[in-house]
Amino acid sequence: MAGDQISNSCSFVLNYLQFVDNIYNNFYNGSAKFPAINLNKEGLLEHEVFIHNKKEMWNRYLEDLSNSMILNPSSEAITILDLRYITNPSLFNHLFKDKSNSESAWNLFQSWYWSQTFGCQYVNENVSHELILNISETLAGHTAVPNFLITSIYDDFPDGLESAKDNIFVFSITELSLPNGLHNITEKILNHFRS
Repeated sequence: MAGDQISNSCSFVLNYLQFVDNIYNNFYNGSAKFPAINLNKEGLLEHEVFIHNKKEMWNRYLEDLSNSMILNPSSEAITILDLRYITNPSLFNHLFKDKSNSESAWNLFQSWYWSQTFGCQYVNENVSHELILNISETLAGHTAVPNFLITSIYDDFPDGLESAKDNIFVFSITELSLPNGLHNITEKILNHFRS
């Protein structure tokens, strides 16, 4: 198997959507997921509106990433696409009713995401490294495996969102920590690409 068939990269955008999803779940469902922050409740969307906006943005991002992977089948595709969002945070404004909530969530996420040794990017990429090795070993000798990208989110997978799109697979690192998590995720990924 060629070494460049599997790419691994942490998506800033998908993890930010997970982060904001947790904010809304904490508020509307009384959960205590990270981040446990207080935002102006008048600045939050109705829960159904948020779910719709989140799903629409998630699906559009995966579609754009899939199209980018056709031209650049490597982890660079995710970096290039994420930069479009990072340099234009107003693309996320529709996730909140008011700008102050949007800015508070954005600033908190940025400070955590980029932190060394405990930040989202650092943890996701280090945890997913073992998964990549396991998949590479499992696929050794298979010649008909396409190039694909694996990316992770830091918490439980949000309900109703796609975990796979064409040549992309998204997994939750919390699922990886479960008994048989590595095996189960490897099987899900392989089944996606076998179908």
